[in-house]
Amino acid sequence: MKTVNSVIILLLITAHIIAQNNIDSTEGVWEQEGYGRIIEIKNKKAIIYDICNTSCNKNTVATSKILIKKYNISSTSKNTLIAQNGVSKYFFNRIDKLPNLCVIKVQNKKDPIYNFEALWQTFNEHYVYFNERKIDWNALKTKYKSRINKNTTDFDLYIILREMIKELNDGHSFIIPPKKVMKKYLHYKSENRKKRKKKILDSLGQDYKLPSIHVDSLRLIIIKNYVKDIKTYNFGVLNYGLINKDVALVQINGMEQFANYNIPSTISEGKAEKRYEKNAQKSENYTKDEANGASYIMDKVISEIKNTKICIIDIRFNGGGFDEVQLEMLKRFATKETLVINKKARNNNGFTQKQSFFVKPTKNAYKGRVYVLTSYQTASAAEDFALGTMSAIPNAIRIGSNTTGIFSDILDKKLPNGWQYGLSNEIYQSPEGKSYEVIGIEPHYKIDYPKKGYWFYKQLYDDKTGKDEAIEKVFELEKMNP
Repeated sequence: MKTVNSVIILLLITAHIIAQNNIDSTEGVWEQEGYGRIIEIKNKKAIIYDICNTSCNKNTVATSKILIKKYNISSTSKNTLIAQNGVSKYFFNRIDKLPNLCVIKVQNKKDPIYNFEALWQTFNEHYVYFNERKIDWNALKTKYKSRINKNTTDFDLYIILREMIKELNDGHSFIIPPKKVMKKYLHYKSENRKKRKKKILDSLGQDYKLPSIHVDSLRLIIIKNYVKDIKTYNFGVLNYGLINKDVALVQINGMEQFANYNIPSTISEGKAEKRYEKNAQKSENYTKDEANGASYIMDKVISEIKNTKICIIDIRFNGGGFDEVQLEMLKRFATKETLVINKKARNNNGFTQKQSFFVKPTKNAYKGRVYVLTSYQTASAAEDFALGTMSAIPNAIRIGSNTTGIFSDILDKKLPNGWQYGLSNEIYQSPEGKSYEVIGIEPHYKIDYPKKGYWFYKQLYDDKTGKDEAIEKVFELEKMNP
């Protein structure tokens, strides 16, 4: 899942402005193009609002204590701010005053109907894939709003909103309730899981035993079957090594948690993750830490596999993360400087101006043949990587199944009652202008992997030969084309 957070972006902008003592020229009200946000800067304080046609509520309040020293404002003028976070740019225009919706006092911000309307309307104004996902959003409003009244509990409201969003079948659209509601939901989900498990066992036979599969262990099992001397980075986000003197295997299991915080490999994974999170929270620019960490480890990887003729890049277990990370990865394998991705955000009935992402091969870029392994679990920024290989590594061969088909950064929002939610508001396209949302990136050589995660993992887990079909396909193709 991509981790771009619009609230953080706005906080960074505000903090940078305040830190530069640029208050006189930036005080006032600013509206972000295409993202449904307004920021009011006054007396060294900034209030960030989420706004749609039916509601406006405070999302975050920033103060001058928030100082982000290294954040880049690429351009400012009297009426325009252009801010850049990582590889993405965000545009803000000055408006005369706060809209009335942001000024009027709402009597009951927890009113279930009011919150339903705020969420539905925000999706209605900003969600970009209704047509691709064959969704009649107005029909869903009728269907789900009828289940809500002023006495609807928080738990029931969460279930209703969650079910409505789930109809989109979009992994980048979700809602997060308070801990109390989530705790109750997890118990509810656990009971339902037991019922589903019983249904599966009834269909397979009562003597059948469902294996307990831990995906982290499975990834290691696969690579251990081929690589004797496995190198690992940041508790398994990347594993790599040589299958033989001519073939390298690089398993990239995420596009985040790459920051190089020098965490000892001798401590437990749980402690390592806690230490990593602590460092990330203290960071002045976590996005930059991620990119620098990816650059560090990929330089190390390339230096160790540079003499091989073939590199297998396995992103079958990669659920995404930062575009900054996947672009750093891509640079190490690119064969030419090229445009790899365009993106634009929905803006009313049109779009924001297009942003283009390019890659240029690093001096130490890998020179051998490249194979990319994908599955239905390959999602988000990992799909951006797969998309980027089409133009940056045109001879790369993809093996596996189509990727998930969710490309947009997540537009983070808050409801009037304080609940967090997210949605897809951006279109990612190939240099030729094609979107792969829903359909995903297609492989050259297809393997019929199951779409559901558990059954995909089970298929790999059950292989008693110790051989991976996708990796074996690479060997087969190499014999045909020595």
